[in-house]
Amino acid sequence: MVAHLFRERDQYVLQYEPAVVPADRRRDPKVRKQMSAPAMRAFFNIAEAWKLSTGEQRGLLGWPPESTFYKYKAGHYGTLPYDMLMRSSSSFS
Repeated sequence: MVAHLFRERDQYVLQYEPAVVPADRRRDPKVRKQMSAPAMRAFFNIAEAWKLSTGEQRGLLGWPPESTFYKYKAGHYGTLPYDMLMRSSSSFS
């Protein structure tokens, strides 16, 4: 998130907007590490709302090994591979 503070009339207003990561920086491991946890939390929340099966979720993520999938599901994300990060974000569109 990016916060903007500006003055409107006689008061200050704080406005938040999502941070946009330029495409050329998304392969950087440091950037991917920062994006991994929020992306996977959002992915699993959407998957739950859509009532996707485990197989459907794994398929959308590119078929990670079952043990890896359950590590992610338990909240142990680490740094996701670039393609998995992009796949997880496709569910947000």
